[in-house]
Amino acid sequence: MKRLLLLLVFIGTIHSMNAQLAVLVAKNEKAIFQIFSYDEYGSPSSLGTGFFISSDGKALTNLHVLKDAKFAYIRDYKGVYYQIDKIDRICSECDIAEFHVVLNNNSFEKLNLTYDVPPKASEIFVIGNPEGLESTVSKGIISSIREQDNIKTIQITASISHGSSGSPIMDMNGNVIGIASFGYTEGQNLNFGYWIGCIDKLILNKEYIISNNKTGNLYVINKTLKTQPNLILNSIEVKEKNTIVNLSFTNSSLVWGDEAFIFASIGEKDNSYYIENNETGAKFNIYDASIGSSPKAPTKLKLGETKRFKLYFPPIGDSKIIDIVEGTKGTGWTFRNINLSEYDSLSFKSDSFFNDFYFQTGLSFLASKEFGKAYSILNEYALSNKNNDYAQYLAGIISYILGNNLDAFSHIKKAIEINPLNSEYYFNLYYLNYKSENFDEALKNISSAIQLDENQPEYYVYRGNLHFNNKSWKLAIADYNKYIESNRNISYGYLFKRGIAKTWDDDKTACSDFEKAYKLCDDDDRKKVIASWQNKYCK
Repeated sequence: MKRLLLLLVFIGTIHSMNAQLAVLVAKNEKAIFQIFSYDEYGSPSSLGTGFFISSDGKALTNLHVLKDAKFAYIRDYKGVYYQIDKIDRICSECDIAEFHVVLNNNSFEKLNLTYDVPPKASEIFVIGNPEGLESTVSKGIISSIREQDNIKTIQITASISHGSSGSPIMDMNGNVIGIASFGYTEGQNLNFGYWIGCIDKLILNKEYIISNNKTGNLYVINKTLKTQPNLILNSIEVKEKNTIVNLSFTNSSLVWGDEAFIFASIGEKDNSYYIENNETGAKFNIYDASIGSSPKAPTKLKLGETKRFKLYFPPIGDSKIIDIVEGTKGTGWTFRNINLSEYDSLSFKSDSFFNDFYFQTGLSFLASKEFGKAYSILNEYALSNKNNDYAQYLAGIISYILGNNLDAFSHIKKAIEINPLNSEYYFNLYYLNYKSENFDEALKNISSAIQLDENQPEYYVYRGNLHFNNKSWKLAIADYNKYIESNRNISYGYLFKRGIAKTWDDDKTACSDFEKAYKLCDDDDRKKVIASWQNKYCK
């Protein structure tokens, strides 16, 4: 009976502790919010957590959540959005920022702070937004209290993920003892926060400026191109002297690898970018760009790299509904029916806003080559947004980068099931099959890509190589012709291979290809190989 009584007392204690935590969470989560920040392009730059320390809008978070922000907003526990006014004080060493939120005459619950840190093994809890999952509670213990260069950190076992940065670490009385800041993915539950006493080191901020109320004529759009979802129209800035279009392109092509390239043709009739006013028909031609201006002088990107770039046009005046058109064949970089009046300010009218922000945050991790974090976000996004083919596709690309070809196949095939009309998906499936020596499947894949996008010269040269290896000379020549006769910068290698195919097909123009290849080649050993074919077959 005594043993049973002790067990009942123990169970009752557990229930009491859980009830106490539930009460604390219900009260404190009202003071905790999500943070969404954007860079100068109007592109999502960071997702984090913050909390109020006064009812009039003073709050704390990690400095790294806000330091690159030109525009920043919070979403409270009810789902209501508010602007962040300014960053008041900072401490770079402690990664803490104190800032103000424009509450529009509202007031909020605030959290109490304490400099008293419980001893090791004491229980704590964290409320944050890991991976964008709002108001998530995690419980753990204090593993250790560390100090270096007069900076105290608290090591905890409570879970911290992307989006948790800036979350309050609280003792079991609900007082904030630290701010969650970082963790080590190499180990389990190795998470850290800076001691709340570090706020004594805060100094007046003169470095980081948030300009929510100074957006002027910057229209933040963040629209993904349906036919090429790795291109995003971030924003359009309409000025008196010119109009600037801000875009982002992510190299998600396994085939191109670190040799992908982009360009914006300038000054070529019918091939240049232009903005068209849909109401008047007026056209405004591009006059400059921050990327290469032709396929022979492009900007190159490594696999997974995102390039932010600007296109410059004359002033478009009071144009409201516009098309942004790329005339070059093989790109299709065109955005139509952009109604600027719908983007007068950064606003959150759509329920899909958060998903878009979360997805683009995953792209940011991909761009910075934090592939583990990028896969975690994009795979989770793909699971919860089952009709999003591009998230599946990107998860496949990252799987390949991380050395997991099986998952790469699975994700890209799933992307094709969702959207069988995207040529790039077949192009990358071609690459996976080619690398796995499944050449028949690779040929089917690249042929599907061509059927969907016959204006992409590069597709033909890869299919030409497969035909070449199969000794299907006429088919190889036809595909090489498509590429060599395009506006791309042609290397000697493709001319040489076409010459070989023509030789075996008894085409008398083979010698002309050998001659051109020889002149273009700058490698002495390879020039000798080309010369040997000339000497043998071009007498």
